[in-house]
Amino acid sequence: MMPIAWRLYQCFNFEAFIEFAKKEKLSFFKSSPSVTPFDAVKYRRLMDGLEAVELQLSYVIQDSDKFRFDSDYFQKEFLAALKAVQNYQLLGQYVKYGYRVVYESTEIIDAEEGKTRNCPIFLQATDITTPFIETGNLFYVDEADWIRYPQGRIKKGELLIEVKGKAEKISIVPDDFPEKVLVTGSLYKLTVNNDINRYYLLIYLITKYGIAFRNRYKSNLLISFISKQELYSIPIPSFSTRFQVVIESIFRELSRLRNLSNEIYQQAENLLLSELGLKDWQPTEETVAVKSFAESFLSCDRLDAEYYQPKYDQVEEVIKGCGFPSQNLGSLINPIQNGFDYREYTEEGTPYIRVGDVKNGQINFESAVKIPITMADVNKPVGLQVGDILFTRKGSFGNSAVVTELEVNGIISSEIMLVRLTSAFKKEILPEYVSLFLNSKFGYLQVERRVHGVAYYSISQPDLANLLIPILPKPQQQKIVEKIKSSFLLKLKSKQLLEIAKTGVERAIETDEATATAWINQQLEALGINLSNSN
Repeated sequence: MMPIAWRLYQCFNFEAFIEFAKKEKLSFFKSSPSVTPFDAVKYRRLMDGLEAVELQLSYVIQDSDKFRFDSDYFQKEFLAALKAVQNYQLLGQYVKYGYRVVYESTEIIDAEEGKTRNCPIFLQATDITTPFIETGNLFYVDEADWIRYPQGRIKKGELLIEVKGKAEKISIVPDDFPEKVLVTGSLYKLTVNNDINRYYLLIYLITKYGIAFRNRYKSNLLISFISKQELYSIPIPSFSTRFQVVIESIFRELSRLRNLSNEIYQQAENLLLSELGLKDWQPTEETVAVKSFAESFLSCDRLDAEYYQPKYDQVEEVIKGCGFPSQNLGSLINPIQNGFDYREYTEEGTPYIRVGDVKNGQINFESAVKIPITMADVNKPVGLQVGDILFTRKGSFGNSAVVTELEVNGIISSEIMLVRLTSAFKKEILPEYVSLFLNSKFGYLQVERRVHGVAYYSISQPDLANLLIPILPKPQQQKIVEKIKSSFLLKLKSKQLLEIAKTGVERAIETDEATATAWINQQLEALGINLSNSN
């Protein structure tokens, strides 16, 4: 007969299971003369280091409508979260409206064509950096999809929860977001009722407790999935309206700072182009170019028509004629190095910077996965230094960022190039200036011309080295870089506020509202933030 106590092992060990079967006298395990008796010492030794939980069968049955008894569902962190969150309601009790659209034969349209035709935006999971929606690389779909899938239209204030794919991301539709937007089927659209503050709910779902519950309800197949029933079963701790409003105020302030950061970064790019006299330049829409064989294949080994679009010749001509000296990037830097390829990720270890971690002129170190090695184990000269420039060469190519003190201990992936100014040019050129130019349309068009590939586009080291960089006088560079640094400081403060909000909710769960609120106020005061004066 099956014992009442079930032991569910997160890390399975066959020998340990055999000893366990002998110990519990499981009916399917028949003893025989060739089978040694249960060995308690051996069993304890085998169990040492295994992470295991012991549960009553009645609890297992009660806890899961689908009668899940896999070890993933009963991980210790999930059970600890259940124990910590005492006074709660299920998410489904707060839902006014929720829907996930299943699209059929929907074709993606690139940004240039989509804007020209006034097509609806198609918001995808890749456009979300929890808890924000990024607008820098949006795609579109045909007007017919807007008419065909009305339930896919987003609304301001809706929560967007990734339930298919990695099932990790979550965001909220801001008040100033475009209205003509359809959302991908991997994101669940959720509107809450008046019984909960949507900003508090958003923050809770990205705390360690909210993440634990979302992870628990994933169906961990090749593609993770959270069903509507499981999503609605997530426990939501009940706190006063006053506490929830505090969390909302923090979120609104951190969003304001982040938007201001983005505005100032755009000001830096505008200043760069104004100083170069290129601010109002637009590429030609002409798509036909006539080239002799000597001007084409003999000079660059490219026969594809895309390479010879007039806008690419034009952008290099305006850089050369901007009134300031320009040089190929390769003449300003040490030999370009590709990063190190490593695919085995761990919970702890050295941050491993991948293509997705480099965007908007910064390195998102917090999102970097971990690998179980250090730079001492890497047999390539790719150790990071402050002032190095990272450049994404494959996939989402063309993104650049400068290494700061925060990232010098990281290891870059093989799909990122390491660009380092020579000691001579470090005196004349600021790396933030070079990175900003590479991120501008003048840098991107040069890169776009040179990328190659079928499934994934990439750029080679020689092609990157051939990019033209105009060189402003250093005082003008410094004015631009001051704006960049001001932008990044605001973004850092925004990140700090997000951590305060998350930790504040976690403390309220672990202690009480009053203790959590007192801690939040201390942290806000240390940052110089007065929410009552924030607009």
